[in-house]
Amino acid sequence: MLGLADKDVDMIRNFGTVIDDDGVRSLVLSTRLLGTREIMIINHTDCGMLRFVDSDLEDRLRKETGQAPIAPARFYSFTDAEKNTREQVQKARSHPWISQEVPIRGFVYDVKTGRLSEVFADAVAVVG
Repeated sequence: MLGLADKDVDMIRNFGTVIDDDGVRSLVLSTRLLGTREIMIINHTDCGMLRFVDSDLEDRLRKETGQAPIAPARFYSFTDAEKNTREQVQKARSHPWISQEVPIRGFVYDVKTGRLSEVFADAVAVVG
C-alpha cells in the first residue's frame, strides 16, 4: 500500500489500531530498540470495530458462554475512524517513553477508493 520494502517497516497490527498497554509496549520497543524513526497509525473505513458497541458485545459473549472473564477489560469499539485515529495518535504522543523527536502521524485508508488520507489534530478555526 505504501510502497515500502519489508525491511523498512516494523508493522504492529491490532484490531481498531488501538494504543493500549500492549501497543505502547510495542511502540517503545520499536522506537527505542529497533531504531524506528516514525510512527504511522493507520485506520481504515468499514472497520469491524465500527459495527458494535463494547457493552453489547460483552453482554452477548456472557450469554453465549456463561462466563464473565476479567480480560479483555474492553474491546475499544468506536463510531468514527478519523476521530479514533486522532485519539490513538494523541495517546501515543503523550507517552513519555516515546521520544518527542519521533513523528507520529495518523491516517485513514479508504477501502473503496484505495486513498490514504492524513488525519490532523483538531485545528483551531481561523477567523478573518
